[in-house]
Formats: sequence, structure tokens, C-alpha cells
Amino acid sequence: MTLFTYESRALTDEEREQADARGITVVDAAVGRLEVEDERLVGVRLADGTLVQLDVFALEPRFTARADLLAELGVIADHHPMGEVLACNAPAESVIPGVWLAGNVTDLGAQVIGAAVDGARAAIGINSELLQEDVQGAVDRRRRRP
Repeated sequence: MTLFTYESRALTDEEREQADARGITVVDAAVGRLEVEDERLVGVRLADGTLVQLDVFALEPRFTARADLLAELGVIADHHPMGEVLACNAPAESVIPGVWLAGNVTDLGAQVIGAAVDGARAAIGINSELLQEDVQGAVDRRRRRP
């Protein structure tokens, strides 16, 4: 197994030691292209021309929350090893009062059921906020009565 790390986060000394102990070769050089012969992958050609022979090539995905609108409200993306996520307090409440978040924008590994749970948490939080506002409004109106 070979791990290509160019332009990804740097491995710690401990991670390099772990990779070495497992027989994983770490290549820090830039990948130029995949080499294919007779419609079959044979390796990776590095930017310097070196060929690293491979049978299989897998990419680490990078996920970025599509949150331009939320950035305008002040919700800023945090860096994560797999991409970017939005800062979120538990449960589903963003760092901006009145803005609620759910699903993969806060948890890059969330599956559909987890995203649904986050959506339910956000709905409960929103309902709670609205109920509290209604109750406070009723109290304020009552206090103003002669």
C-alpha cells in the first residue's frame, strides 16, 4: 500500500512510524497522472516523472459545507481533516443565535439517518425558541396591562 500525501495535511512522526510499521510507503511528491495500459491501471506517474506501480488507486475525499449564505450571517467554516464543517453547539444550534444546522454541514461523516436526527434536533430547538418567545410575549403583555 502506498499513501500519497502531497498537498494534504502533514503526517506526524507517530503517523509515519505507524505507516512504516504496517508496511505502508508514504510518498510526499506531487502526483502528475494515472498510468493506464490496455485500459488497466498500472501506476501513478509523479510530477517528477517517477512511476509508482499500483493495481488500485483511491482518493481521499474533501468535503466542504455549501454555506455561503450562512457565512454572510457570521457562521464560519472550521477546518477538518476531511474538509470543512460549520461550528455548531449541541444540539444543532449554530454559534449565531437563531441559526440552526443539521446534517453533513456539521458532521462530515453523517449518514442519512444521522442527518435526519440532526434535523429533528434543530426542529425541536427552533420550536422551543419560538415557544419561549411566545411565553415571554404573553408575560410582557400581561405586565403592561393596568
